Amino acid sequence: MNTASVLMYFVTTLFATLIPLNDFGMRADVYFENKPFRIQCEVAKTQYQQQKGLMYRKSLKDYKGMLFIYEKEEILTFWMKNTYIPLNIVYIKTDLSIDSCHYMKPLNDKLIYSSKKPSRYGLEINPGTFNKLMVGENDSAILEFKLFYNLLGQSINGLDFIFHK
Repeated sequence: MNTASVLMYFVTTLFATLIPLNDFGMRADVYFENKPFRIQCEVAKTQYQQQKGLMYRKSLKDYKGMLFIYEKEEILTFWMKNTYIPLNIVYIKTDLSIDSCHYMKPLNDKLIYSSKKPSRYGLEINPGTFNKLMVGENDSAILEFKLFYNLLGQSINGLDFIFHK
């Protein structure tokens, strides 16, 4: 092992022990093959984040959204309890093909919007963005994740990785 490798190991081990795991975050960019638009997403990966979703938000800018990530494929269901803005949900399977898409009406906790087949991801975006994307069940998604951590109030980028077919 050379000196640079030893130093890098020491620094990464030091940071890993000093920075609590909950200070790590994830963002995602979602785009679709042959489509010119990219959606910048918050990532809902914990059960609490998934339950809260976009509740209580008063607006959602174009090309922004929330990507829900589940551990395994299953029939996913979403509803609009305490959600003040209309949304579209795009269900994405593990192979990154689009399963189905639904328009979801705000503040309607009676309707449940389900994927047709087991899916691994749910992408919530505003209807204006969805209409510009013109995505459907024959399209494939590309997911680009960005890991970062907060250090003394500063967001520091970490690893980037991309999933596509």
